[in-house]
Amino acid sequence: MGHALLSPSKAARWLNCPPSARLEAEIPDTPSPYAAEGTLAHALAENELNHAAGYISEVEYNSNLDKLRNDDLFETDMTDYVVSYVDFVLNILAGEGSGAKLFVEQKLDLKRYVPECYGTADAIVVSDDTLHIIDLKYGKGVKVDAFENSQLKLYALGALDFVSVLYNVEHITLNIVQPRLNHIDTYSLSTTELLDWAFTVSGRAALAFEGAGYAQAGPWCKFCKCNPTCKALADKQLEIAKYDFRQADFLTDKELVDIFKRSKEFKEWLDAVNNYIKTFLEQGGSIKGLKLVESSTRRAWRDETADADAIKAAAEEAGLPTDILYTAPTIKPFSTIEKAVGKKVFEKVFSKFIKSTSYKAAALESDKRTEAISSVDEDFLM
Repeated sequence: MGHALLSPSKAARWLNCPPSARLEAEIPDTPSPYAAEGTLAHALAENELNHAAGYISEVEYNSNLDKLRNDDLFETDMTDYVVSYVDFVLNILAGEGSGAKLFVEQKLDLKRYVPECYGTADAIVVSDDTLHIIDLKYGKGVKVDAFENSQLKLYALGALDFVSVLYNVEHITLNIVQPRLNHIDTYSLSTTELLDWAFTVSGRAALAFEGAGYAQAGPWCKFCKCNPTCKALADKQLEIAKYDFRQADFLTDKELVDIFKRSKEFKEWLDAVNNYIKTFLEQGGSIKGLKLVESSTRRAWRDETADADAIKAAAEEAGLPTDILYTAPTIKPFSTIEKAVGKKVFEKVFSKFIKSTSYKAAALESDKRTEAISSVDEDFLM
């Protein structure tokens, strides 16, 4: 099952910038190792919770665990991180008493509030009058807070509908568990407050579903696929270049602080734009005023793991001390060894273990470097 156009995980984006949902849908997804890692961590968490709750047998639990451990992305630390999330969920369940119920990876229908929307809550705990939404965030790049978290509030709306037949929920807690940052955050609100928010959501969701409304830049732009080409974001970022400096020769303290606060975000945006331009040109696209050029050639070990014994043998044969090769247990960077023995000796002894990789870059059409062939043209010529 694919993601809904207006998915809960992107709610902060389409609620604040309604046109972004339709615009993003036109851009292909780029596979991410971080997303794959998160998917594996969630599968581990699901298996652990289902086992702890008695929803699966010992045999099924161990079978699932064997398969998950065989994943290339599995690391021992992942189990420790996941267990801290599982313990948090089980503590909430125990705290709500014997009548509390746990739902794991619960599918939720959100179409009552958002067109064609559905979602999956990592864990839901419900008792007589209290509903807990618990969300595992395995990433460590950006700290996520529970306060007014749109994704979790949407899950809470779906969960309210899901349990309303058996429970009269009055209190809701939204919980984020981000174990790799040692971060746990909880936000509480009443059912009345959540349902009041739902009216706002429905109106914004209708705009987003139609691709209507106005583009608006903000923190929600960080992971948007439209980021490099969005006019609203460009206007916001370029405000800093149009700063109304009040002193002709020097910046004031206030101006310096403002620039400092925005510099990281500005650099990330510039990098995203430059990467988009380079990728577009590499794929055979054309941008008037720019071209693709051969930028540089970088050298590195061909395969320092597979060639380790051969590299050591070559050094011994040449009478070189092997301690220049290693910072146990790995081989030193080739540039360090080259500096230690000299370029001529290095080329004679180790050149066959070195690979050269050419890199392309975007440049102005006036750049004197020769225009490079795009990857699409390279494939055609092969």
